[in-house]
Amino acid sequence: MKKKFSFWGTIIIFVLAMALHSLFDITSLEIFKPISPVNESVWEHMKMMFFAGFLYYLLNIVFSRGQNFKNLAGYAVSLIVMPLVIPMLVYTYTSIVGTNILAVDIVIAFIAALAGEYIAFRLRPKHPYRHNRITIFLSAVIIALLAFMFVYFTYNPLGTPIFLE
Repeated sequence: MKKKFSFWGTIIIFVLAMALHSLFDITSLEIFKPISPVNESVWEHMKMMFFAGFLYYLLNIVFSRGQNFKNLAGYAVSLIVMPLVIPMLVYTYTSIVGTNILAVDIVIAFIAALAGEYIAFRLRPKHPYRHNRITIFLSAVIIALLAFMFVYFTYNPLGTPIFLE
């Protein structure tokens, strides 16, 4: 069976990211602080993309009744790539134009979602019933460490520019 790429995952991750972007600002509920940006720093936008992808992939696994669990390695790589696209593109364009432009930032969020989803698609196993338990375990550990890191640095930001508004 040939794999076909679908933009639906990209669109859903992008919509989730946009929803997460304003969630803490609108509600001011502390429960959303770990997954929603608490300021306009690049770090918080990286966290936003990570958790948008995390929520999408989690729902993908749940609604597939675990069938998509075999894609966990691709999801893990995707959850590394999506947040990394944000600083690469933001720092590149702001160093050229000298300021942030909202429309460009929104396009960058879409590009991050697209890059992550494409990587998850390309890393999907060719044989649907072939599982490697070590790969699945290591992927789960990587995702858990990333989640911990994003939450930890929300409450304990470093003094470096990536954490500053």
